[in-house]
Amino acid sequence: MFFNLRYITLIVYGIIIIVSLLLGVYFKYYTTEYFVRDVNQKQAQETADNYVKLIWNKYYPVIGFLADKPIATAETFPQYLAFVEESNRFFSSNNITKVVIYGANGALYQSNNLALNEKQSLFSSYFYPNEVSNSLDKIKMIKSISSVVIPSAEIEDGRGEQISLVKTFLPIAPQNPLEELKNLAAKAGATLEINYNVSGELKVIEIIQFTAIFFIISSFGVITLGVFLSAQQAEKMIEKQQEATAELSVARTSAETQSKEKSKFLANVTHELRTPLNAIIGFSEIISSESMGPINNEQYKEFIRDIHTSGLHLLSLINDILDFSKAEENKLDAIFEDVDLTKVIKISLKMLMPRAEQAKVILKDELPEEHIIISADNKRLKQVVLNLLSNSVKFTPEGGSVTIKAWKNLDLNLIIIEVIDTGLGMEPQDIARALTPFGQIDNKLSRKYDGTGLGLPLTKKLVEIMKGKFEIKSEPGLGTSITLTFPIPGSQIEEDKTTQL
Repeated sequence: MFFNLRYITLIVYGIIIIVSLLLGVYFKYYTTEYFVRDVNQKQAQETADNYVKLIWNKYYPVIGFLADKPIATAETFPQYLAFVEESNRFFSSNNITKVVIYGANGALYQSNNLALNEKQSLFSSYFYPNEVSNSLDKIKMIKSISSVVIPSAEIEDGRGEQISLVKTFLPIAPQNPLEELKNLAAKAGATLEINYNVSGELKVIEIIQFTAIFFIISSFGVITLGVFLSAQQAEKMIEKQQEATAELSVARTSAETQSKEKSKFLANVTHELRTPLNAIIGFSEIISSESMGPINNEQYKEFIRDIHTSGLHLLSLINDILDFSKAEENKLDAIFEDVDLTKVIKISLKMLMPRAEQAKVILKDELPEEHIIISADNKRLKQVVLNLLSNSVKFTPEGGSVTIKAWKNLDLNLIIIEVIDTGLGMEPQDIARALTPFGQIDNKLSRKYDGTGLGLPLTKKLVEIMKGKFEIKSEPGLGTSITLTFPIPGSQIEEDKTTQL
């Protein structure tokens, strides 16, 4: 995407350069020439009007008299020579290069003998064609003012100076001639040609235009360079991100594979351990009950009880690992039936009472008189309650308490179970760690009872398998509260969750 953007940017910049150059040509050979021609045409009209008032009206009788005679004859008349002299003085303006007055027989007056080699450029001819040719017949037929820009003209005086001209043709005639001289006045009609040198004006305008075009091209060049470099940098960043994403994908796949292999390994190991462990527990029970003969040594009896207790504890841990491995692979199922939640809680409290008494922790329940019936897996539900209570007892210091509550919220169609302890509580990062498989909270009470760190993670998975919701809240120094919510049997919530499953 950014690769294409870079080249699109370059193409757009190329188009901008071409358009800018074409606009430069357009303004130079059309707009600029039109402006210069218009300004000088107005100046020529003013000059012609003043010339007619001051000189032409004064000398039209002699000009009309000499109109049909050759210029050599005219030069013998003093009045004509005076007309030429006054005209020379009038047209001595610096920017007027040359003035010619054309009569019926040709040029009546010429301000100087300067020869101009006019060169009409291709672009100037295209944008603004020459309106007036140099033929005398065409010039004599001019009825209104007409101008043309000559971008390049060479002065043939030996120096070869190049100038730019605006050539303007204006018809002139005497104003308000005397009645008896009207015939001469009619013959005194002529065409005035004024050539202005506009090299300086065009040069200034060209500099302004060049500066503007250079600024436009440079500005867009800087913008294009910025976009190009940004796109290039973005492309490199995206390539790095794609490489990092690919590496992360490979790492994630590898981690998932390793996790599955680990779960599979744990499941296989726990299966292998359960058989000899059951034998240890069974034989320790037989020996402890002295069914095959008395044990006369009391220390042996104590050893057997310890072996039996440790075996049961180890079997419980192995069962937890096996259940969690199945849950990780979504192979742990729940058999739903109507279960007396109140009875499950009472039995669990009774089972944990010895451990609570040993830890000097008070176990309490706040249950309604009416038994609560819940749709769940009886075995899994008992496992959940026992895990929560034992975990709370484990992390509650001496003199503390663990309270379990259960009630129905008919407004929300939910059965709510809450286990509250007065332990030291946990930081937010500790909560996340406690819900991580094999995670252990690092405090002075964490090793009160041995464990694998699967209690809360397994409990959470069991609750979710039974269509419940697990929520934990804890603050350091204030204890921990774990809330479980299940849909009331037959409610719309339960039907919706069943459909989703």
